[in-house]
Amino acid sequence: MQFHPPNSYAIKQASHEVYEIRRNPASTPAEAAEATAKSIAFNDMVNVPSGAKNISWNHG
Repeated sequence: MQFHPPNSYAIKQASHEVYEIRRNPASTPAEAAEATAKSIAFNDMVNVPSGAKNISWNHG
């Protein structure tokens, strides 16, 4: 399950094109590398909500 606060949802939408380049087998290695760098830059812009890193999930 994914839960996107407004900031991360906007970044997810803005970064969708680079995601598609990265997953496309027809992309050249250079295109994929550039898309990966852009994806990392987008991810660095996500604000992690306070307390989010303390959430644990019990599976079982």
